[in-house]
Amino acid sequence: MVYSGTFSPDGELLASASFDQIRVWDVKTGKQVGEPFRGHTNAVLSVTFWPSGDHLISGSRDSTVRIWNVKTGTQDGDPLKHGHAVSCAVLSSDGRWIAAASLDKTIQIWDMKTRKAQREPLQHGDVIDWLAFSPDGNHLASCSNDNDVWIWDLRTKDPVGRPLNGHTDRVLSVAFSPNDKRIVSTSRDHTVRIWDVETGKQVGEPFPDDNQINSAEVSFDNKFVVSGSGCTIRIWDLETREQVKSPFRGHDSVIASVQFSPDGKRVLSTSFDNTIRIWDVEILKFIK
Repeated sequence: MVYSGTFSPDGELLASASFDQIRVWDVKTGKQVGEPFRGHTNAVLSVTFWPSGDHLISGSRDSTVRIWNVKTGTQDGDPLKHGHAVSCAVLSSDGRWIAAASLDKTIQIWDMKTRKAQREPLQHGDVIDWLAFSPDGNHLASCSNDNDVWIWDLRTKDPVGRPLNGHTDRVLSVAFSPNDKRIVSTSRDHTVRIWDVETGKQVGEPFPDDNQINSAEVSFDNKFVVSGSGCTIRIWDLETREQVKSPFRGHDSVIASVQFSPDGKRVLSTSFDNTIRIWDVEILKFIK
């Protein structure tokens, strides 16, 4: 299974996370770069490039977050330890903060200037599935089995208002739009929902699907949403709320994650069928 994938900031590389290792790939050639990064002792559920592109962070069921040198494939320093299995680890846009969600219903945040964890983790009401930093780094969004999305003020460590409530089943992913105005969430209730960050209210009707939706993201120009559900990838116009052309199909098993490339021309998908695929958004076809 390939649980997670991400483009490098320049779009030239991608990283994938599978059972106990991380692989880096050349986007142009489709070939693996170097040897797999090994060190985790259980499934790696998330992987993210550092803003500079020279390091990666990974979160694993082995209860650690690890930092990797992309060029050498070696770990940079000791692992950051969480109290329980890590479902997701994310990095702020300036590289200052790492946040990790755990099955123990907490979010731990580390200051990367000191590599020290903040004294008190953020407490959630249920098991946390995914996290996302706001583009300005001041807020963190979290989603969990309690069907809600929470926004946290990282300066006060308090929730911002009430949770975003509307999903009728477990919320599986959450992401901010690049302009910081919207949050997109996906759920087992077969919907993608868009939320206004300032008001906390749902924007329009949900985007429907036939299956639970494991992942979604807003394009860098804030015009489109990509979602992955079942074996299908869909792209939606954020303004008209209509699906753009036909769905992408090609995976043989459930899609775990989707992501736009930095230039918005391609979509990366990872799946439980043990493959990573790159799709050309402009002509809507599988290219690697």
